[in-house]
Amino acid sequence: MAELSIEFNPEQLIGKVNEIEKVILPRASKSALWKAVFYTARTGLKQRTKTVFKNPVAFTQNAFLYRRPELVGDHWEASVYVRDFAPKGNSPSRYLYSQIHGGRAYRTRFQRVLGRIARGGPDAVAAFQRGGDVDAGGPINRPSGGGGRRTGQVMLPTSVSSVRRNKWGNMSQGQYVQIKSALESGNRDKYFFLEDTRYSSTPGIYMRRKGKGISKIMTQLDEPVINRKIFPFYKWAEEDVKGTFTVEILKELRRI
Repeated sequence: MAELSIEFNPEQLIGKVNEIEKVILPRASKSALWKAVFYTARTGLKQRTKTVFKNPVAFTQNAFLYRRPELVGDHWEASVYVRDFAPKGNSPSRYLYSQIHGGRAYRTRFQRVLGRIARGGPDAVAAFQRGGDVDAGGPINRPSGGGGRRTGQVMLPTSVSSVRRNKWGNMSQGQYVQIKSALESGNRDKYFFLEDTRYSSTPGIYMRRKGKGISKIMTQLDEPVINRKIFPFYKWAEEDVKGTFTVEILKELRRI
């Protein structure tokens, strides 16, 4: 989990303080540090997701949390971190990891389901591999080499109109659920996986459209996605906390 712990020596940031300020400094430090981590998690890093990612969903924008200041010895400590849990779906600490540290893109629950199908886990795979469907007078779904996707690869939505999109421009959760259910159950009435590249340059998931044949709504990448470090969480969090802390502790001391 990405987490930045913060502790400051206020005098190093704001210069010398007088005797009265030294008395009030511990309380002022706690208050200023609390406001600093709150701002960083709830506003600073949230705003940065909008500059780095294209149409980030609300869950990603709100992926950052903070721990309130605690007295450790003679100083206050607090932290800002990436949410490491999700009631449903994928936790931000996992799918943002490669954006923060670089490396292979996180495989979502949906990708792992496809991986299980590729390895032949559910009984539905046997049904999925039986024979070929017939559409427009010809076979269109006779998997070659066992069907499914290979472990580590990623399936991404295409740009066709059959992809239902949410307000952030991503495939809707409802359509993901429908595809997952169809692949796990072996029901190919609406969605099915096609690996045979005689019908497409890359394997993918297709959708039957009433009276309009089929549309490729997801395509399988040949190689795993490798992300660059594009979200310097630690650097930005430290900058935001330090800047906010300095402003807030000066406000506290001016109230004396």
